Amino acid sequence: MSAIIGYLLSKNDTRDASGFPSTMERTLQKNARLDSVQKIVKDSAYLACGLQNITAESAYEKLPFYNEERGFLFSFDGILDNREALIRDLGLSCEPNEMIADGTIAYHAFLKWGNSTPEHFTGLFSFAVIDEKSGTVRLFTDPVASRCLYYYKNPAGSIFFSTLAAPIRAVCPEIGINETYMQDFLAAPGLMPNLVSYETPYSDVYIMDPGKMITLSADKLEQKAWFDISFCSESYDFSSADKAGQAFRALYDECVKDATRTSGEIGIAMSSGFDSATVGSIAADHLYKQDRTLYSYTYCPLERKEREKNFVFDERADVQNIASMHPAIKTHFTNNDGKNCLQDLEQIISILEMPVKAIANFPNLCEIYKKASDQGCRIVLSGQCGNSTVSHGYIDDVLCDLFLKKKYFTFLRYLNRYSKTVRESRKMALKNCIRYFRFAESVLSGKAGSISEYTPSNKFVKKDYFKDYPIRDRFKKGEIPYLESIPTTHELYRTFLQKKALWTYMGAMETKLGLYYGIVLRDPTKDVRMLRFCYALPYKYFAYMGEPRWLVRGNCRDLLPADLINDWMRYSVQNYDYLDRIERDWTDVKKNLAFILDMDYSSFADQTELNTFINGEEPVSKRYSDPEIKDFLFVLSAALFAKCNSNNQIGGIHAKNHSQNRWDDVRNV
Repeated sequence: MSAIIGYLLSKNDTRDASGFPSTMERTLQKNARLDSVQKIVKDSAYLACGLQNITAESAYEKLPFYNEERGFLFSFDGILDNREALIRDLGLSCEPNEMIADGTIAYHAFLKWGNSTPEHFTGLFSFAVIDEKSGTVRLFTDPVASRCLYYYKNPAGSIFFSTLAAPIRAVCPEIGINETYMQDFLAAPGLMPNLVSYETPYSDVYIMDPGKMITLSADKLEQKAWFDISFCSESYDFSSADKAGQAFRALYDECVKDATRTSGEIGIAMSSGFDSATVGSIAADHLYKQDRTLYSYTYCPLERKEREKNFVFDERADVQNIASMHPAIKTHFTNNDGKNCLQDLEQIISILEMPVKAIANFPNLCEIYKKASDQGCRIVLSGQCGNSTVSHGYIDDVLCDLFLKKKYFTFLRYLNRYSKTVRESRKMALKNCIRYFRFAESVLSGKAGSISEYTPSNKFVKKDYFKDYPIRDRFKKGEIPYLESIPTTHELYRTFLQKKALWTYMGAMETKLGLYYGIVLRDPTKDVRMLRFCYALPYKYFAYMGEPRWLVRGNCRDLLPADLINDWMRYSVQNYDYLDRIERDWTDVKKNLAFILDMDYSSFADQTELNTFINGEEPVSKRYSDPEIKDFLFVLSAALFAKCNSNNQIGGIHAKNHSQNRWDDVRNV
């Protein structure tokens, strides 16, 4: 793995660029734990790689490459899961005491296949090509943008690109804050921080979209989508549940196994939920055959809390039961050293280079990544996207799809089995389903719940902040359908699998946290092979015969305890004590929040409401609802991002920009 930084200078750029390489490298190394940095500096071009030795082959990386005959520089960031097949296809070989690094494979693949190279890769990757002869930069990303890559053109026409935004900003002090992105952040419902996939919090700095090739020059930007999720080279037999289940399990095992290639130890952020638990179980069984260990890390609350009806608050016992079935798992339980989630929030925002909404989660994840790294882990697994793939299948989703497609016999059969299993009244369940699904039909047809009916309602944001904000256009530009809370039909599900804003956000988060802690974060549940499988899978199989999350429940029974698999109504509540910790430390928290009341550079914060929240006499949990408290935390996150960027050369949050593209000619090929 590596972090890419580089530039191609325009003839019109009269600045002294001699110090740019060292400045960009220093900035990169402040934010990434690297084993080495290798570079090529030309008259107008510069390309460097910050290398992490994740696999055994990483020690033999020779990135970047310079092809003098064809006049281009090449660098690669990634792990190729199909490396053996590529080595055969490319006819590569090496000395007996050496290994062929993934970057070398990628370079020779580009020599052979050119712009179609990514179509031959499986794994995580981004790569960059500087063509001195044509004066262009070509950038490529994998289908889910697992390795983020930023790019920027300055007013003189020079092109800068980097795995992190910071090295670009370090040599381009004119970059300010993208106010429209901040409006998106504060307007978007839920935990998504972004609406438009390729926009960033920094003015005119863009991030690569998933599955794209972009060609940049001083006056042009050409984009080409090389990835099509509907195209699957594998031919799966979905004619029966047995065959579909066998195909799923074989693929799942393969995706997890491929994700464990490393010369170091392997860890996993593991809960008792189906996603990370099955990833961990499959990985542990694979590692056990090699006499290796899987280090699992599970966040737990400070004080144990017993299960309340269907909700589990403390997952220690369930994780220990899972581990007892898989001898390779060595469990570790964490609690963020007892700290509240706000203590390290500013540092996390600085690492991620963006405001965040999952404020209760990130500190706990960072503790896990640090502990894993300290114990020698180079790969840390997760099942973060499993709800969209391997464990997708809430019963309402499949029932609604059957009902709206008038498959009433199958609908009633599934509903009947589900109701019997969870002991619900079938008559009442049928009545509620019909009412709910008819409402869903009206939303999907545009008769109700449209974006025109949605108004951002965060009371801690100034009333006039969204006055001229084009919310409908922003959702449209981000290709995000705004819908009321309705079940996910098959068509909606396929749309969500291609939600580019989600993939760029996830990719940036995983890349940056991985670089910072010296690890690579891998989630087999978002492996492109699994995405394509789930896209092609008949929708009924996600809750086959009325059994929610059938892919896991029906095909992974050997991996998890029976009582976990068979409990259809069990839900894990993670970080339930986040507010208890904040209120416990309120005296210190209040002092640290004082800055938000003095932010003369903030264009969004309602100081009166913030003051009432911070200085009220009673605990905030008695004065505000949970959604209101989260709204406050979102504004706090935005304010901390503004604070992080107010004391350096890039200016403050007042530097408005509506991301007008600096390329005169933008073409989608």
